[in-house]
Amino acid sequence: MTIEGNKKIIRMFFEALQTQDWKLFESTIHDDFYPSGGDMDLKVNPNYTKTGFYNFIKLLGFDEDTLSYNFNSYTNKKEWIEMMKWLSTIYINWDFGRMVAEEDTVWVHRSVTIDDPRKLGLELGAYVEFWMKDEKVIAYLGAGLHLQTLLDYGSLVMKRNQEEEIKLYLDSLYQWGLIPEVSPIKT
Repeated sequence: MTIEGNKKIIRMFFEALQTQDWKLFESTIHDDFYPSGGDMDLKVNPNYTKTGFYNFIKLLGFDEDTLSYNFNSYTNKKEWIEMMKWLSTIYINWDFGRMVAEEDTVWVHRSVTIDDPRKLGLELGAYVEFWMKDEKVIAYLGAGLHLQTLLDYGSLVMKRNQEEEIKLYLDSLYQWGLIPEVSPIKT
């Protein structure tokens, strides 16, 4: 593995996401790829509805059928690629900035715009980590991206002042481990 080879693969990874070139995208992923996004890893957390990532996406206005279909089938490389295809329809304008690489790890400051049903125009921007093997992506850790946006989204949730949305937001924060469990809101 070379540092420059790893950087080239990550550039191709983002180019493929932006253009939705799935052959190119698959060529950047190692056959031994394993899901690694913490609570996005449904192999170790089959109850996907109890994850911060799931609630974050639900908070953006996606319906239960869309969510259950896309989150219920994520256990291997092929299924992860299918989920990334779906995410690429809501995450638009994929871009990356600063890249730091080592022989087996690459960190990239990634930014995307979310095309969500509520048309909030949220922008995600944070560092994501790629684990590399044989100059291909073997694991992808991007939870920081969702956490940053979730925190930024809090002010919008509070301004909208909708009880169900506030509860979902607080549940997401709890599931990410950012706050203690919150008692039901009494009106």
